[in-house]
Amino acid sequence: MTEQERVEKVAKVMAEAVNDTSTHDPTIWGEYEDMARAAIAALAITPQEAAKVLLAAVDAFMSGEKLTEEQRELERTAVIAGAFAGGAYDRYWPKGGGEYHALTRAFLLALIDPDHAELDYLRADPSAGQTARDARAALRAISEDSHE
Repeated sequence: MTEQERVEKVAKVMAEAVNDTSTHDPTIWGEYEDMARAAIAALAITPQEAAKVLLAAVDAFMSGEKLTEEQRELERTAVIAGAFAGGAYDRYWPKGGGEYHALTRAFLLALIDPDHAELDYLRADPSAGQTARDARAALRAISEDSHE
């Protein structure tokens, strides 16, 4: 999706959220596009900021703090990604530098999608990844059907 398509999609959602039927007016639509650009920019964070948020959630869990629902999800995401990273490092042979790429790649892939097919070789049961992907697709189809 291009940046402009993303802006238009966010602008449309914003207009629908306030039941604005005047979006056929280009001047009004432009205002929503400006707001959409500002909203997208406000949501953009650096990799360092994202890592700080994840680390704070992991540290809070490890120190026994009571976590919010969001912190629990962030901590879970980071730990799952870390487990895949550790597995990738252990499985890479011979050691000589490539293991760090494997570790980093597995970590980032697991942050994006812990069910990703490229992580299947690291699962105790590699077929479990496909089972999870199939279940997610079925749930998505059910959800989409219920919205129609």
